[in-house]
Amino acid sequence: MFPQIEIVQRELAKSYDLILNDCINTIDSGEIEIITKPAKSSAIIESDKISFKSEMDYTLILENKKVNYNLNKFDFSNEYKLYDMYEIAKYISESHNQNPPMLCMDCLVEMANQRQLLVDFTSLADTKLITISQESEDINDFSYQFLEKYKSETESLVEGVDNEA
Repeated sequence: MFPQIEIVQRELAKSYDLILNDCINTIDSGEIEIITKPAKSSAIIESDKISFKSEMDYTLILENKKVNYNLNKFDFSNEYKLYDMYEIAKYISESHNQNPPMLCMDCLVEMANQRQLLVDFTSLADTKLITISQESEDINDFSYQFLEKYKSETESLVEGVDNEA
């Protein structure tokens, strides 16, 4: 079953919370103590970017003086083609569910070319690791990866045998 985009957005927000919390918690100056409450973020996957909105409370203690801060409007966005990657992944998954042995490669290539994305299939026994990435040399670009399980040819043949004959 392929996840709805809202599920992907929730998982991105959870990951962003972890990164934001770790970022603040790794600040170690020796003179300043930082006490944080867990960040609460939301993520929105748009056609050409991912936007994050976060809230985070933290307290700085310097020379026994406490100062409370609230990052209630901490917004961040980055230009990634995650929505396009998601659409291609959804096409692959839905095609596999409708007709497991068939995938319109011309359709897939056209979708990828229009979006300037690369699609790679790696065989792992009866599973395919599918990686969708941006056509870029930028080290900060990321890829969308997922697994699709395919039945072996012998399993498909056995299932097609009429056992009543």
